[in-house]
Amino acid sequence: MSSVGQKGKSPPHDANAPLDRWHQQEAFCLRLCLTKTSEDSTSTSIDTSTMEHLESALRPVLQPITQNLPGPIRDLGISLLGNHCYKTLVHDVQLSDASCFKLAISKGLGIGIIGASAVVKIPQLLKLLNSQSAAGLSFLAYALETSSYLISLAYNARMGFPFSTYGETAFIAIQNVAIAALILQYSGKGAAAAAFVAGLAAAGYSLFNPNVIDMKTMSLLQAGAGALCTPPLLHDD
Repeated sequence: MSSVGQKGKSPPHDANAPLDRWHQQEAFCLRLCLTKTSEDSTSTSIDTSTMEHLESALRPVLQPITQNLPGPIRDLGISLLGNHCYKTLVHDVQLSDASCFKLAISKGLGIGIIGASAVVKIPQLLKLLNSQSAAGLSFLAYALETSSYLISLAYNARMGFPFSTYGETAFIAIQNVAIAALILQYSGKGAAAAAFVAGLAAAGYSLFNPNVIDMKTMSLLQAGAGALCTPPLLHDD
């Protein structure tokens, strides 16, 4: 009877049970954090080790070249990367310097964008030259876009920003000028094409000359330059 009674009794309530469960959860979370930290450290160690092995393999091959580059190429590299990063990445072939490696990637992307922009509108130019017809193309759209790029180019140049950050505007603007002039030429308005190019030259001189347009006015023009770019490049008719 007593045994049945004892079996029927509920287990004594442990007042510390919630606290013990909280400690168990805290310990579990701590283990997870420690495991994650350990994995991250291991991954970083592996990445660093891999990069060091890569450097060891590349350095004997590349250093005889990178340490004897022609002066103009060396000067160009220093102008893009700076003395420290040029010496680290190019001269010493030390690719594990994360900050310099990121800078090199950023500069490389900028140069790639500029290179692509130099030919982005060549197909349109070739099409115009081959067809000798401006049917469907809007001179006004190209003229406004060119004006926007000219303002942006002058602003960035006067601010002293690196050419790699805005150089694509120069190449696109040049191609736009050629396309706009051809549109006028093939529309039977050769005199207007010459006047357009001359007007852009005068505007460019004014924008780049601080004695003609001060920096405050230049900033206002830059702020409104985006409104000049109009997506439609076709006539409505």
